[in-house]
Amino acid sequence: MKAALISTFLICANLLVIAQNKLSEKDTNNLLALSNLYSHDNMFKADSTHQKADALRSPALNHVIDGLLAAGKADTSVIGKNILQRPANEELKLWYAIRSVHYNNIDTVKSRRRPALEVINNVLTKDVDERILLNNYYSMVFSSGIGFLFNEADLSRNNFDLETYGLKNETEKAILFFRLIDPMIRARFLVLQHMKNYERLGGVIKRLPTFNGQPYYAYTDFNFVDFDEDNLYKKETFKQFNINFLVQSELIQLNADAVTGKIEEGRALYHNSLLNKPEYFGFTATKDVLEKLYKQFNK
Repeated sequence: MKAALISTFLICANLLVIAQNKLSEKDTNNLLALSNLYSHDNMFKADSTHQKADALRSPALNHVIDGLLAAGKADTSVIGKNILQRPANEELKLWYAIRSVHYNNIDTVKSRRRPALEVINNVLTKDVDERILLNNYYSMVFSSGIGFLFNEADLSRNNFDLETYGLKNETEKAILFFRLIDPMIRARFLVLQHMKNYERLGGVIKRLPTFNGQPYYAYTDFNFVDFDEDNLYKKETFKQFNINFLVQSELIQLNADAVTGKIEEGRALYHNSLLNKPEYFGFTATKDVLEKLYKQFNK
């Protein structure tokens, strides 16, 4: 028992990014200015925002600014290798500081707000779980960047090989997978399902990229330790939120296949996705539905 507790402690300790960011005074001031820019235009859409961000460049902030500009432009640069590649933990802390300033600025309880520089210094001097840092980075870059890009783009010829981006383990690969696929399917599938517009839904599915050479639904490598997300708007754990929306999307696609007579496509979807993996049913809000389907498809 003691050995197991020690092992668990060591695993958790290894996930912490030890506070070691030492920015120059100039870089700290530029990070403060960049954080305030993001907070006023968190989609980084305005030309004036781009110009002001470019003026804040330095070796420490160059890649951060590149990522924010790519997200704002919402073109194929947002899925370029330099953005997909895992940044060093020191840079991930800078992204986390920017987001923390934004959350501080929009806190509806004004008495909790603190000076932005205090927020930044607090982030840079505290230990943070690197899973949270990485999830935050990909969220900030892809949520709007890919969301706007995929409104029109056909990404069906794009393959995201999750083995090639410097990710450390299955947890980090899952983080990138979810942050890529979320803005492409979650809200779109729900809206089109509500509208019963199965033709348009089919068009969206045809434009989706592959992951490790397979359709999005075939990515099922989620056998890792769950963790709590550090997010104002999410109360679920990482697996609860992400597996739930993924399964919901797969159910919508399965229903669309049934309605449009795509029987073989539906079977392939079911048997190669989380819909056929009972070990993940408990992370969803549709456990009963999944259990019934499992009995039906596995008679």
